[in-house]
Amino acid sequence: MDAVVRTSVTPSITAKFIRVNPRNWNFHICLRFDVSGCYVPFKGYRRSKRFRMASISNTGALAPYRILQAGVSTFVDCARACTENDRCVSFICLGITCNGYNQYINRSFVSQETPYYYSTINTDRLMYESDHDRKGIYKVNEMRQNRSSAAQGCEQQFTSLIKMSAPQMSFLQAVISSNKVMIQDYRFYVSGHYETDWRYDDGTEISDLSLWSPSQPDPSDGACVMMTQSGLSSVDCSELLFFICHH
Repeated sequence: MDAVVRTSVTPSITAKFIRVNPRNWNFHICLRFDVSGCYVPFKGYRRSKRFRMASISNTGALAPYRILQAGVSTFVDCARACTENDRCVSFICLGITCNGYNQYINRSFVSQETPYYYSTINTDRLMYESDHDRKGIYKVNEMRQNRSSAAQGCEQQFTSLIKMSAPQMSFLQAVISSNKVMIQDYRFYVSGHYETDWRYDDGTEISDLSLWSPSQPDPSDGACVMMTQSGLSSVDCSELLFFICHH
């Protein structure tokens, strides 16, 4: 049997492990299964984070995200200070000054730039993948949420709903089209909402009209934005959909 059978666990559960206990079968036990859920932070989760070296040409770009500033004796002290701060995901150590940030911008290294270090928690533990140009990371969350809960889910993973571009959309549509489960309900919350016009969550206008599906956007369908097989579409913010996080 090659058909996908989907069953929801109601009420939802919180677990680190799931045990499958077959009760009956024909001839021999054979089973294929996948479990979709969402990340739930727990106390101490960030304590064992690891950092990778990258670089940045303009340290001022990180200034709005600074949540830690301390005097330190060594580079190791700066790394420890960031590790002990639950919100810190990157840091720069310049002499005896340690600056920690709740965002990171770049994951590549250029020798002429200022070195900085970012946590690999998303790629190593939360199973994020590199996006189309390998400058960012993304994750398709296969748990249906309303728009508010979807945005909060991304924030808990130290990311945000993806800000869609044409190359990004083509890449993700190809990824999703190869997934037998996700393709059955091809609707995913992404960054965007309607007030007096359509804007991404960072306040910039969604100016590329080619991103929208035919006859879209239509505020009468809802004030939030989802990605479909044909492009972006308006959707009611209370709809329960999968969602895509990005950093």
